[in-house]
Amino acid sequence: MTATASAARRRIAAAPAADPPFPDEILEEIFLRLGGAADLARAAAACASFRRVATARPFLRRFRSLHAPPVLGFLDIHGFHPAAPPHSSAPAAAALARAAADFTFSYLPEPSRRWSVVDARDGLVLLSRPIAGAGAGAFADLVVCDPLYRRKPVMLFSWASNRSYAHGCFYWIVDYSTDDSYLLVLDTREMKLFATIDLPLRPPNNGVRTIVEAGEEGMLGLLTFDASAIRLFRRTWRKNNASVDAAAEEEEWQPYKTAAPLPRKLNGNYYDWYRPSCAAGVYLLVLGRESLRNSGCSWQYYTLDLRTLLLERLFVLDSAVISSSQLYSRFPPPFAPPGL
Repeated sequence: MTATASAARRRIAAAPAADPPFPDEILEEIFLRLGGAADLARAAAACASFRRVATARPFLRRFRSLHAPPVLGFLDIHGFHPAAPPHSSAPAAAALARAAADFTFSYLPEPSRRWSVVDARDGLVLLSRPIAGAGAGAFADLVVCDPLYRRKPVMLFSWASNRSYAHGCFYWIVDYSTDDSYLLVLDTREMKLFATIDLPLRPPNNGVRTIVEAGEEGMLGLLTFDASAIRLFRRTWRKNNASVDAAAEEEEWQPYKTAAPLPRKLNGNYYDWYRPSCAAGVYLLVLGRESLRNSGCSWQYYTLDLRTLLLERLFVLDSAVISSSQLYSRFPPPFAPPGL
């Protein structure tokens, strides 16, 4: 082989790879139709061009508007509990652990033990601690932290217990009696507070109700939970034929979906079911206490997908704090750059 032929072969071997067969705009449309963040991560690992498109901020904003971020675990007074196999979010939770996220919030002002988690949303965590000398139940310091990037932007935040969040609004269910209740709504976009619409009767056996996002087009849902079943209602409008105004409409709650009855016995063990007041987008945290045949019990944490009403086990603990659990969801790195 001559020196000229050898040099030509080296130039061919070193030539850059051909451009991808589709322009970026077409790749974005294809990626938007993937099933979720895990599928997007696999696509981004195929080549540098795919990764460039998949990690661009404008694309990620579009992707997040169509795909709910996966639930990566939950927080309680004992710390962060990542999703464990066989939950579908277990690989993403492992990626979060490799990113050295700080769920102890060690960078907060001392004494750190006085900070408690009161909410988690969009990858951020709201913490509170009593102000010294203010008295119990008075005012508190509030801070919003990003555990992945160790940031602590301080912001004003209205907080109260037993709240729900959907489509940019906070909701509180106010019960006058067992058969009379309404919604108190805080619209965070306009900072307006108002009351609205009667609700269906409280479910039996001291069941609970919470406002959730239901279906498409920004529809509002009411999820009821008791010891036997989970039901989802959807707020709709119907014409009021008795009204003088022929175009008048009334709001009403109509049954939308019902989950299969919760099992009372499984693998020879008995179950009691609870529903912590915790929701993250299209997911709800459900808690089941499994009474073991030998002795003792275990606490089974499940995510409930509000789109399908299917339960998926998230984690198992020997003890549980029912009222303080908060779901944590976000797109794992590298699909969650700071400030997105």
